[in-house]
Amino acid sequence: FSSPQVNSPSEAALMAQLRVEHLYYRHDSIAQQVDKAAQFYTQYGEADMLHPACITDTAIGGGSGGGATMDVTLSHPAASQGKPSLPEDATADSSSSSSPPSEELISELCTYVYQHGMDRGKTRAMICHIYHHALHDRFLEARDLLLMSHLQDTIANAGDVSTMIMFNRMMVNLGLAAFRLGRIWDAHQCLGEICSGR
Repeated sequence: FSSPQVNSPSEAALMAQLRVEHLYYRHDSIAQQVDKAAQFYTQYGEADMLHPACITDTAIGGGSGGGATMDVTLSHPAASQGKPSLPEDATADSSSSSSPPSEELISELCTYVYQHGMDRGKTRAMICHIYHHALHDRFLEARDLLLMSHLQDTIANAGDVSTMIMFNRMMVNLGLAAFRLGRIWDAHQCLGEICSGR
């Protein structure tokens, strides 16, 4: 989004906001499995369409130099290779980085929305950003973003019901993140605001 090829920053900010809203609620562990399944589908197609003989856990015969030869009159040739799988190095590259890729992506997209987006988009991007931090138990980062943005003071003036619902979901998730980290007082502050029925 920071490339010089963007002719309309406001439209690019809208696209960044839409992408953030499709990514912010996914935990990294789930996102990695979904991405792995998508990569498997791209390489091998639907798992349901694989021949039953190739879905065994181990290869029959010596497909990889095992010494024994397979009798094709007794078993399907697909069974010689065993169950299709993705190379281990392809999945290890995404998990070996020091910070999760979703954190960087969400941060980059939200920063673009903060710089070029409309007020409603900035508010929604901030809520998504805070929610994503809280989802991954980064309570302090989420709390700092919430306090710096003054969202609690301005959300009542948003006038948009879906944004207010997102805000309430974010506050509950922030409270749950505090609870998971043992910060009971902080959890009570976050969740008490929701339960007070303001």
